[in-house]
Amino acid sequence: MGAHLSDVRHAFSAGGTFDAPLGLRFSPLIFASSGRPFNITTGADANEDSVFMDRPAFALDLLKPGIRITRFGAFDPAPEPEQPVIPRTSASVRLISSSISTSAAR
Repeated sequence: MGAHLSDVRHAFSAGGTFDAPLGLRFSPLIFASSGRPFNITTGADANEDSVFMDRPAFALDLLKPGIRITRFGAFDPAPEPEQPVIPRTSASVRLISSSISTSAAR
């Protein structure tokens, strides 16, 4: 089970009111937050299990037909069975945090 799509771990908001000349009143409001979880899927059923939520893998061969190159990387929507697929964001966050704590303990 991954993070909910509306899960935001860090959020900040600030507001205030001040009077300006000519009887004007300003009330600015500022919001800032960390990114929301995302889930990369192909929208296809490459493994024919009737679930159209297959996950791509990072492309290992950029010349392979069907590779999608985006500003976020090159993705293979039809990875080979032994090729690991891109993990959900919550899994990758746990993986990063556990590797940080492991390296800090050394």
